[in-house]
Amino acid sequence: MAFVSLSAVSNSTFCGTQLNPTCPLRPTGFAKTRSTYYMKVRGTIPENNSTDRRTFLSLVGVTVASTMFSNSKAASASPTVVKTEQEWRKMLSPLAYRVLRESGTERSFTSPLNDEKRNGTFVCAGCSNKLFASKAKFDSGTGWPSFYEPVSSGAITYKQSPKDIIFMMKEVRCSQCDGHLGHVFKDAPQTPTGNRFCINGVALSFVPS
Repeated sequence: MAFVSLSAVSNSTFCGTQLNPTCPLRPTGFAKTRSTYYMKVRGTIPENNSTDRRTFLSLVGVTVASTMFSNSKAASASPTVVKTEQEWRKMLSPLAYRVLRESGTERSFTSPLNDEKRNGTFVCAGCSNKLFASKAKFDSGTGWPSFYEPVSSGAITYKQSPKDIIFMMKEVRCSQCDGHLGHVFKDAPQTPTGNRFCINGVALSFVPS
């Protein structure tokens, strides 16, 4: 089987949790079939080869099983900041609510925090949990605030869907309020960790030193 390397595709296409089939930036070769996005790359899903199709479906089955195990571990850590939907809506802006509570994605190059260069700490906009230090921020060119590591391993949690595994990324969430922050990719060799935490600016607040 052949998979497309993320480095060959615009990072902005995959930074959010929803693939947009009408987006002009989407990679050529994607098609939405029965509500599932498949990579229509030669050799990935052959049109007339039942053996390869069975192999592909077996791979999907293994992926789903591993995802269920991964998510079950993440779900065992209960958030310490819990609010009702009405409380979150009253507290957050409509866009912040869509991102943090509904796993939405802001448009690239729209957050002022993408250009923030002062020393300080980036905290969760929903609960003020300390997430990223300014020293870990770098310009990824994607249009979203990017970091190569969180302030601590306990600051964030991770989740993976089958799509996330196929695209070699993990969803990043706040460990205190379980708010959706963005995704992490292993595609930044220029950084000390090689990681790119692609974070929605509206999910963050900046506290200068």
